Amino acid sequence: MSAVESVPERAISSTTLYARTRKKFDEKPPEDRRKWVLWTLMVGSLIAGLDATIVNVSVPAMMNDFHAPVSQVQWVVSVYMIAFAVLMPLTGWLREQLGSRKLYLLALGVFTVGSLACGLAWNLGSLVAFRVVQALGGGAMTPIAMAILTETFPANEKGRALGVWGAGVLLGPILGPPLGGFLTEWAGWRSIFLVNLPIGVLGVAAAAVILRRDKPAEKIRWSTFDFKGFGLLSGFLISLLYGASVVEQDGFQSPTVALYAAAAIVFLITFLVSELRSRHQVLDFSLFRSRTFGLAIVIGLVRSFALYGGQFLLPLFLARVQGYTEDRIGLMILPGAVVIGALLPFSGRASDRYGSRPFILAGLLVLVGYFVSMTRIDVDTSTSGILIPVLVRGFGLGLLVTPLTSMALGAIPVHKSANGSILLNLTQQLGGSLGIASLGSVLEYQTRAYSRTGAGELVAAVSSYQDAYRFGAVICAIAFLVALGIPKPIQGKGHGTA
Repeated sequence: MSAVESVPERAISSTTLYARTRKKFDEKPPEDRRKWVLWTLMVGSLIAGLDATIVNVSVPAMMNDFHAPVSQVQWVVSVYMIAFAVLMPLTGWLREQLGSRKLYLLALGVFTVGSLACGLAWNLGSLVAFRVVQALGGGAMTPIAMAILTETFPANEKGRALGVWGAGVLLGPILGPPLGGFLTEWAGWRSIFLVNLPIGVLGVAAAAVILRRDKPAEKIRWSTFDFKGFGLLSGFLISLLYGASVVEQDGFQSPTVALYAAAAIVFLITFLVSELRSRHQVLDFSLFRSRTFGLAIVIGLVRSFALYGGQFLLPLFLARVQGYTEDRIGLMILPGAVVIGALLPFSGRASDRYGSRPFILAGLLVLVGYFVSMTRIDVDTSTSGILIPVLVRGFGLGLLVTPLTSMALGAIPVHKSANGSILLNLTQQLGGSLGIASLGSVLEYQTRAYSRTGAGELVAAVSSYQDAYRFGAVICAIAFLVALGIPKPIQGKGHGTA
């Protein structure tokens, strides 16, 4: 038989192998199938979260390579965050048209191709453009994965599943800076993108085999999408998140920041008015009829504030005040990440049994303690004086994250889990961005204020960091008071199916 004649036979063999593998997984007991679904979804969510922060440490290397100032290279970081958030509200509608499985495969595929393009970028403009492509895939993966898990696992296993999956989602942004520093030092900044390729290909292959097919719409129903509302919401998100990124560079009193803040307010008001008149809302505001879900959204904002805001302050303090190198900063952050990863499955299982309320309250209280303890740091603070609060912060986040997610999605009907996960992820993205911006503005404003009083540069810096941590403590304390309103006991609504 010629080589040409053998090609169809090989193609048929590949198709047969795929079909047999899918059949093998379909025949597994429901509890086994659920585990495979969990680990498959964790792969995509991990690398999507990782790429939100892995670039931060590589900014100086990109500046040298492209001969560009930090104000331009910063767009490599900012544009991913903005595009990531803008796509989330579109995810629910896309899921209805394409189905969960197809959308997840498409999102992970786009993210992987975007990662390859970023690694091959020839100038700064092309890198920024390819980061948008990467974020378009990454922004859809997390809410879709969360929705699939919520529908797959029954209520009594939901917290444990979200805990294991959440470990990957949360560890991604935390491990990003140390991993990015190591890869950049040993293999160049392009490696931080190219490392996604084998993981992405493996993730697509696993999802194609393991995730069950669902029935999408027979044809795309464009009339069911509110283009006007999506445009207004995108304008709000872009104005808010870009304004937040400018705060870190120009300060809170910058005219540019004021302009984008005003634009964000106008877009938000117009969006809300438009949504009240729309038959097909971009965001499902009916979910807020659940008091528990509404409280979870508010607390979720603060959770991301503590995660991203706290992670923003500490590396700056260690580098500017105590003179730590990048690799040593990464080693200081790593133990907290380990604590979070170890606690998430535990807190998920425990919240399934005892309810989410006690763990959310305990987590917020621990985070208040973390921020208060960091108000005492100075130039002479020892390594252990930094490391212990880092571990405390990891303990608080480990207690808080999974029970909060489980509570939010358990408070709404299962068929609305995708809409709920979109709102939850979107507000957490906003919480992280606003946490960085607000703590950064407090830091800069107080530094200038102390300098005007004649304080030395080092004294002004230390005092400003202490004030920023005091602000963080107040925000977390307010969230704790809000969390006291969570009904008890918390009970999930509905059961997932394998």
